[in-house]
Amino acid sequence: MGNFGTENRLDYTLLGRTVNLASRLESAAASNEILISKDTYVLIADAVDCTDKGQISVKGFSAPINVFSVTDLHKNIAIKQANEDRGLAERIQPRALAQEIQPINHITKTLQPYDLKQ
Repeated sequence: MGNFGTENRLDYTLLGRTVNLASRLESAAASNEILISKDTYVLIADAVDCTDKGQISVKGFSAPINVFSVTDLHKNIAIKQANEDRGLAERIQPRALAQEIQPINHITKTLQPYDLKQ
């Protein structure tokens, strides 16, 4: 990952096996389809519905890659996320935060004449 090229023509580029695989899966996907590897599927299986598409041969990889097609989000994950978002909005209240900061500001002003930075 980083800048490649000359000072007059720079290009920010990612290189490596993972990036190559992502590009190959994107190219292999049908229109409006998201293909992911088995490694990615294992990480996100709790959050998405997928269809096992079997193995495909991918340029640059010696072994076939197990591929899954993402079909939908799990409904309970979407509801949980919506509830967490709403909960966050309810927990952060600017007025309450301002009231918490007032005593700190008062103490800071009171101690300023004593210059305690020694």
